[in-house]
Amino acid sequence: MDLSLARASSFRPASALGVGQRERYQLWERLFAKIDYIELNGHPDDRLPNNFNVSFPNVNVKELVRMSLTNHGVMAALGSACASGEDTSHVLEAITDDEDRIEAAVRFGLGKDLTEADIEHAADVIVEEVNLTESIFG
Repeated sequence: MDLSLARASSFRPASALGVGQRERYQLWERLFAKIDYIELNGHPDDRLPNNFNVSFPNVNVKELVRMSLTNHGVMAALGSACASGEDTSHVLEAITDDEDRIEAAVRFGLGKDLTEADIEHAADVIVEEVNLTESIFG
């Protein structure tokens, strides 16, 4: 599902979500409010609760993940969990045929012990570092 069209409208209210889903929803809401070009990869509801995969078009995600996020304690990975090495993820290819979107994909794993403060911190760091990385590496 391409959220550039549907955006977050199909997300259920946070109060109706289970553990893991709630944290993912909170992170999405915070990022979506501040990064208008962010794209959610995959279905907004039908997914693993701890899986959060988004694309940041026109951002050097390699630098974003390698340096910026890691230095602030936000763990992320490029692509998807099913991709290995330099291979493109077959799951992301099934979601979209947009190569730029696939190359801009970043995966976050959300643990069950995350607090709302952790989510808020992660979102603030991600927004700040996406903006910084975009301005430096364009």
